[in-house]
Amino acid sequence: MSRRLLGAPFLVAALGALSLVSCGKETITQPPVTDRSLPAVLRHMRSEYGLPAMAGIVVRADTVSETDAVGLRRLGAPDSVRLTDHFHIGSNVKAMTADLVAMEVDAGRLHWDDTLAGLFPEWADSMRSEYKTVTLEALLQHRSGLPAFTTMAEWLTLPTFTGSATEQRAAYARWILRQTPGTGVGNYLYSNAGYGLAAAILERSAGDAWESLIQARLWTPLGIAGGFGWPAAGGAPQPWGHMEQGFGNLVPHDPDDPAYQFPVCMRPAGDAWMSVGDYMKFAVLHLRALRGDPQLLSAASFQKLHAANGAYAMGWGVQSNVVSAQPTWFHVGSAGTFAVCVMLQPDRDMAVVAASNAGNQPALYAVQTAPITIMQP
Repeated sequence: MSRRLLGAPFLVAALGALSLVSCGKETITQPPVTDRSLPAVLRHMRSEYGLPAMAGIVVRADTVSETDAVGLRRLGAPDSVRLTDHFHIGSNVKAMTADLVAMEVDAGRLHWDDTLAGLFPEWADSMRSEYKTVTLEALLQHRSGLPAFTTMAEWLTLPTFTGSATEQRAAYARWILRQTPGTGVGNYLYSNAGYGLAAAILERSAGDAWESLIQARLWTPLGIAGGFGWPAAGGAPQPWGHMEQGFGNLVPHDPDDPAYQFPVCMRPAGDAWMSVGDYMKFAVLHLRALRGDPQLLSAASFQKLHAANGAYAMGWGVQSNVVSAQPTWFHVGSAGTFAVCVMLQPDRDMAVVAASNAGNQPALYAVQTAPITIMQP
């Protein structure tokens, strides 16, 4: 299979101008609806692209101004989606992993110019020479040269790692540092592999598992109720993700299907769920920091996290021409069954999150187009 995983953020992919997933339609330059309220936009997008459900939230001037959820938790089942329901946020987790690394930098245990050879001294002789001088900063900016691991074909090459989550990521780190680079060091290549490696570095520095760190250092302080894996796993009354089988035919993805689960080593690159309201709490943390009110991290760390090298920072795409020539920070996450997009415009003190429980191309288009439409002045 060649299914794309974790959706290398489509808005980041071209970045000369806004690069949306086309889904057979022209890239929008004007809002597709005259009513740009969140409920109207979500209903339009869900109907236009045949999605099971959409949910979203808008923050203006540090206040939640609109929330809505529309549609079904699962096609073929009667349950309506709820605003408190959980959506898998995919690669949007990368910004959270980057925050955890920045906390270690704030504590003085890591440094942005630390090299992979210095961080893994016992493997310095066995890792590929190309990786030895790669810095922690370059790793989080997708400029390490590490392969992408954005397709199922790549993921099927992963060995089976055993032990605790931390032990699996340590074994993965040793393995990935021996693999052929996907591009030249210093070149941009969106890499899920790089964020799995970043988590192994974080765990060495902090002395705890990524899962525990994200809960204790980010989710609990922000009041986020989140988890890992597919939201409806184990029979939980939550939305199912949906995949495309054949052109335009969405089918529910069984969350307990063992054939399509996240490997633990890649979890920090894109495996978490939460409600759109809780995800907005994380978005607001960064919106406030960009407006000069940093919390949980130092101002210097937030500045580093959001400083673009090209069009990508650390877990965030950066672009100035998404809406009204305003600086915009954004990301799109999808592991093929859900799709979630966040956009921040600090100069307007505004943030929008849009989500769907489908991961096909139209869903990706819809969750990106919805914030752009809502944010039109």
